[in-house]
Amino acid sequence: MVADDDGLAPLHASSKLNTSRAFLQALQAQGRGAADRFRATHRQHRGQRWSLDLRSSFLQPLPQWPCTAAVIAVVRRPPTWR
Repeated sequence: MVADDDGLAPLHASSKLNTSRAFLQALQAQGRGAADRFRATHRQHRGQRWSLDLRSSFLQPLPQWPCTAAVIAVVRRPPTWR
């Protein structure tokens, strides 16, 4: 996964609303730099192995009881739905 957390960390949340051409071009350049670093780091693994562990990156274990029951209850459809 291409990411540049260190490069984006200094940006304030309000930067999401910044649509100036210069700002967007700077973000594009920063993204291309991150992609170049990613490709250089993982070039030898292309087609050989995954470069991202989906489980550790995106899937968190469910909280322990009693929270788990509440989460499951919210996710289940009510019996009136068909």
